[in-house]
Amino acid sequence: MSGRTLFQRLSEDPRVIHDAWHEVNRNARSLSHGIDEVRLNDYSAHAQTRLAKLRLKIKNGTFQFKELRAAVIPKEGGEYRALQVATIDDRVVQKAIEMLIRKHLNNKYNLFNNPVSYAFIRTEDIDNYDERNPQTYKGVRGAIEKLKNYSQQGFTWCLKADIVNFFPSINTEKLLKTLVFPALPDQTINELITSAFKQEVQISEATRKVLSPEQLEAYSDHNGLPQGSILSPLFSNVYLSSFDKNLSDRGFIVIRYVDDFLVMTKSKEDAKKAYSIAKDELKELGLKLYSIGHKKSSIQETSEVTFLGVRLYQGNFFPSEKVFTKMMTKLAEYPKYKTLTKNFQSVQMLVSSWAATYYFCSNDTAEYIRVNKALKDAVMRTLYKSRLKPLNNLGSRELRRLGIYQFDNAIVTYKDRK
Repeated sequence: MSGRTLFQRLSEDPRVIHDAWHEVNRNARSLSHGIDEVRLNDYSAHAQTRLAKLRLKIKNGTFQFKELRAAVIPKEGGEYRALQVATIDDRVVQKAIEMLIRKHLNNKYNLFNNPVSYAFIRTEDIDNYDERNPQTYKGVRGAIEKLKNYSQQGFTWCLKADIVNFFPSINTEKLLKTLVFPALPDQTINELITSAFKQEVQISEATRKVLSPEQLEAYSDHNGLPQGSILSPLFSNVYLSSFDKNLSDRGFIVIRYVDDFLVMTKSKEDAKKAYSIAKDELKELGLKLYSIGHKKSSIQETSEVTFLGVRLYQGNFFPSEKVFTKMMTKLAEYPKYKTLTKNFQSVQMLVSSWAATYYFCSNDTAEYIRVNKALKDAVMRTLYKSRLKPLNNLGSRELRRLGIYQFDNAIVTYKDRK
């Protein structure tokens, strides 16, 4: 396959599109859909035919990305995270593009072995990964391990910061023309990549009511990276690669997970300096930091910090009280679907996601009693609404018969599989 252009590989090699579909099908929510209302189950039923037609459209130049569907995810404080959901066809094409260009972007910007960045990096991409050494991990676990390691080396203060309105604030023209395209071996899919960020967004009236004026403006001005796009995670790390390098070159210990980051220091004064420098570096990228004192930016001792929903206490990791509360709020929404099966699948997806995120934390806390009770209550309400006789004693065994694990049991099972 060497010597072929990126476009030729995308349009002529069926394995590229098929591998992309496999990844989309494996990672996407089964209930998610774009403006065409086609869900994963529907797509899967005729996947081979759909993929063949899709590749033909790419090859003959008739493929075009469709409008995006606006969606929201509730956040704390009554706010909402605005997402832009593509059709499955579009997701497959974006995934295929991502698979073709990720190694070229990594070669240029050292994305996967960047000692600062911890989000959106697969284990197989890490050069020095060692399952026995948590210091080589990425993801939430790797970020928290680095926090623990340096806090034990005398870095007892930190700047905890968050970039304001990160994804919508990214200058996509600068990103593509000065960072992404120069790193690619040819220009044959540049136009296709550009078009992936020029789509209109279809907003329902219900969604429009909960969006802020800034979010509505971001939907209409075609700037920024769409949250929900398959290309956005990779490109966001490219955009911040200079920020990561420049802070590291100044001698700072930085831990960044997307737009949340810590700068670990040995004094409060150094943490203040780190804020000023980070603010200036981000200004060069057209980005802003929340001011110190805002709930999303602070200077504090590492012994008191909670990062990525995890708190470090006496050398051990614990999910924060906040993430427990957030999970119980989500469980209180059930039943939220019409069928028993969809409700139970969705609940178990919450539990599985929790286990995959917090498997390395202690599960021996009183909070697990509370969240397991909220889980059981959600199942009981769902059974009752479905006019099925609720179980008098809904223990872990009965839950498993319904395809649902308690949170602490899910963590044990995840560890065993891992």
